[in-house]
Amino acid sequence: MFTVTEEFKSVFDRASVRAGVVAKITGAKRLIFPGSGQVTDLYWRSYEANVASAIGQMGDFMFEPIIANVSDLATEMDPIERNVTVGETGITLPNSDAVRDILETYDIIGRTIQLYLVSPDLSSWSGDGPAYWTGIVKDIIATEGEINVCL
Repeated sequence: MFTVTEEFKSVFDRASVRAGVVAKITGAKRLIFPGSGQVTDLYWRSYEANVASAIGQMGDFMFEPIIANVSDLATEMDPIERNVTVGETGITLPNSDAVRDILETYDIIGRTIQLYLVSPDLSSWSGDGPAYWTGIVKDIIATEGEINVCL
């Protein structure tokens, strides 16, 4: 069950809503100057927005939208035991200089990641929206044109 604000309800109750995703990676360790032990939260998004009002001063945030796609969650249910198994998902990022710089600067493998349902039509977002998936970053696989973050 999700707990959401009245504004969130109002935006998502519209007949046509511009939905997006924010990925919050908790405790990403900075690899540049590793002795500093600097740890921060990273925020990635999939949509254009007024960054100042949409995100405020939260962690290190990519000003350009970098999430190209979030793969569907795979779920299975055992019909006899009625156990539900949630499979893996992944995030596709463009294979660009800006994205590679972030992935080379921060160690995100093994860190907790949460995927939030958001909309650029919200006046602000402070991390209190509904996280529809929480897991661990398992791997990063770069191919020509895209980078896949395996969750």
